[in-house]
Amino acid sequence: MDDQVLAVFKAGRALALLTVVVLSGCRQQPVEIPRSAAAAQIGEGTVVLVRWKDGPAVMLCSDIGGRSDKAPVHSSITSSNAVSPLTSKEEGVQSAGDGRRFEWSLETVDGRTVKCHLDGKEYDLGKGTLFLVKTKGGKTEVEQLTKDLSAVQPAAPSLEEFAGKDAVVGKFLGIKSD
Repeated sequence: MDDQVLAVFKAGRALALLTVVVLSGCRQQPVEIPRSAAAAQIGEGTVVLVRWKDGPAVMLCSDIGGRSDKAPVHSSITSSNAVSPLTSKEEGVQSAGDGRRFEWSLETVDGRTVKCHLDGKEYDLGKGTLFLVKTKGGKTEVEQLTKDLSAVQPAAPSLEEFAGKDAVVGKFLGIKSD
């Protein structure tokens, strides 16, 4: 009887080990969503670009952090995959010593569709992926534009080149455009 119990025990243990091996081999390893971001002070403001490999590029131009801001400016950008590697969230805050403040977040769960929030309001990126954010005058005003950002790279020189060539962005940032 002891030999039968031992044989059943060994068979059960072998089955459990086989189940663990099979399940481990079948489970897909999560892959992080490729993205890149850059920020630069350009003219009278700050420009942030976030680009996903298989999704959109989103550009935020604000009037905080430029040459004319005499008060201390605080800017922060954080990236996280806190929920899962398939969820990517980029968020930032810009604030000036005179009380002006602007918050933003961009979040995706698939790397292709992105939810955009600017100062707590959600924007449909189908209506444009370039945002001009004006904070001077006591309230935040957001203008959403449709522009081709495909050639803009997440690097300060590329952001400066785009701002210098686009008349609307150049005017907003107080720089001459080509």
